[in-house]
Amino acid sequence: MLVAIVGSLGKGKTLALTYLAWNNFFIKRRKIYSNYTLYGIPFTPIKTIGGLMSLMPLQNENVMEKREIVFCGDELWRWVSSRTIGKGSRERKDLVDKILMGSRKAFVTIIYTTQNLKQVDPWVRNITDLYVYPILYNNILNLYFLSNPINNPTFEQLLRYSTDKPLKVLAEPFFAMYNTYERVPMLDEGMDEMKEIVIDISKNPALQRYIFVDLGKDQEYFNKYVEKIKKKFWLYDEKTYLEDLKRQNLPYLRV
Repeated sequence: MLVAIVGSLGKGKTLALTYLAWNNFFIKRRKIYSNYTLYGIPFTPIKTIGGLMSLMPLQNENVMEKREIVFCGDELWRWVSSRTIGKGSRERKDLVDKILMGSRKAFVTIIYTTQNLKQVDPWVRNITDLYVYPILYNNILNLYFLSNPINNPTFEQLLRYSTDKPLKVLAEPFFAMYNTYERVPMLDEGMDEMKEIVIDISKNPALQRYIFVDLGKDQEYFNKYVEKIKKKFWLYDEKTYLEDLKRQNLPYLRV
């Protein structure tokens, strides 16, 4: 399945992607892979072509053994394009085709962000299953779900063509789960370690700046804020992750 999150700069695309990563891990119990850093949500970093391709099952799947996975690709197609600059169109098409073939498999969901649908290859747009348009307003992230794309939609168009009422999400807690200042590195050659990791939200530079600089609060306030978010949204740190991994109690491992 292919899901696109579409919006101009500052509309909340990566925030929406992070919410969907949290929802898929903790609610839908799916294993998460990502090309950007998540905090509090266990994920497997993908930085290479080999790592990306390993997620795409090109052969028949064993439905009894296969586990559902989600790949979160921030600016995915620009990221892929950065690797194929200077290469022939055939090489680029082969790489994109492999990703698309993988996304057609029942157990793989690819969620990608883009500022403009014109940046996305036409054959990618044609088989994208769902389009999400985020609007961030007064600390509420409104997510509009459309089955067909609209470039630069008006608010009235979003209301008219949305498949349902917008999903409203309190934004502030999810800002703690990614670094808004992070730039996604170029897609590299080689192979990723393919090891799941977890990073405590207390290590998020964007959260540190928000609490200490923007709010002007002290370390005690920061610690209480972190614990409140972790408890309310079931977020992991290194210790709790290892404990649940040992007990086979991570969400996607539960029977």
